[in-house]
Amino acid sequence: MIENNTNAPVADGTEAQGWVFPTVLADYNLAASVPAYTARLAIVKGTPAAGPAEPVLDQTATLYMVPIAKYQISVAGAITAFEDRREFVDVETIVGCNATENDEIHDALIMGTAVNDGAGAAGLGAALRATLENANGDIEDAGQLAIRWTDAANGSEDARFELRLSAVNTDNLSAVINAPTATSADGNARGAGSVDLQAVRAAATEVASGSYAFVCGSNCTASGNNSHACGSSTTSSGQFSTAEGTGTVASGESSHAEGAGGTASGQYSHKGGGFAVASLYGQWARASGNFAANSDAQTSVLTARGTTAGGGVAIELFLDGAAGTQRMVIPASSAWAVDVLVIAMAQNAADAASFHGYCMIYRDNAGTTSVTGAAVTAIVASGCNVTLTADDVNESLLIQFSDDSAHVFRVVATVRLAQVSYP
Repeated sequence: MIENNTNAPVADGTEAQGWVFPTVLADYNLAASVPAYTARLAIVKGTPAAGPAEPVLDQTATLYMVPIAKYQISVAGAITAFEDRREFVDVETIVGCNATENDEIHDALIMGTAVNDGAGAAGLGAALRATLENANGDIEDAGQLAIRWTDAANGSEDARFELRLSAVNTDNLSAVINAPTATSADGNARGAGSVDLQAVRAAATEVASGSYAFVCGSNCTASGNNSHACGSSTTSSGQFSTAEGTGTVASGESSHAEGAGGTASGQYSHKGGGFAVASLYGQWARASGNFAANSDAQTSVLTARGTTAGGGVAIELFLDGAAGTQRMVIPASSAWAVDVLVIAMAQNAADAASFHGYCMIYRDNAGTTSVTGAAVTAIVASGCNVTLTADDVNESLLIQFSDDSAHVFRVVATVRLAQVSYP
């Protein structure tokens, strides 16, 4: 401590010199003994062996004192004990932390506080966390921006906004935005590289769990790799599938379901409008409502193809072409009005043929499938032929093409269907 003992100003307004170190501290804390313009340094003195007692810290409802540092210096000037809690390097622990009511630190935060009792009971808080990187640029901690208010009765999130920049061992983006009365589940783990932007979840499985999947809306699920689910209660489980709208399901690989209700379960299929079903390979199905069930009043377009072997032998056209496994199967208790356009080209463009046909195919409740009213018109025959019949064994429409015996043909058929079902 340096003290002005004279406290006598001089003519130029400065204080007179005559500063000495005080030797009597008996009245140190008395205000009356403190001269004007005095700066004092408080010193707590004690014996190095035992040391002075630590001051009692104030801990009240409005004031909470925390020790910053403590140390002990011997008569020789050596530091014999030292504790420093300032931790200037770790900014997170200075600004805030996520802790239980037992003062157990759980997560370091850059800004804000979040408190609970460790068992999901009542609490409220706001938090901003930052992503940390090591020397190799790898993510070490999950970044998170969150504002949560929890219910005093059961600890569930009644109002919540949470944006996660990444999750442990994955790189994804997910968010939870809940209405004031929602008790939405936080959800299962998101897939690697996924994006999950969901307002409400009724079940923990309603997340973007597929790798590189995308979810937005409410009660949606994207479990297929690279799948997409958006809207309300949509499900996209097929790889590269997309479900958009309300209550749609895209379960086929590379399938697409949009609109309201219905499914796209066929590979490469598309379902549009309301309550249509695209269950066949590459099927495009559309409806504008239904009588009683999905697909009982819809329109579909199919593409069938095949390659002849020459010699005039008839081949069946399949939805998957040469693979020969995907047929035009008619649903039970249904009827199709069929309109067919067939185009064929010979190898080396040596010739071409074209046909137009139509028929009705019917599958009754007993499972019998038959074709009636079949008619085929040759636009350009070129020695080729097309027939429309029923495959009762496979419950499907059978389109056959015969070449001219002199050439090998590639054949493509566009099949348009009007479908009605009445179980």
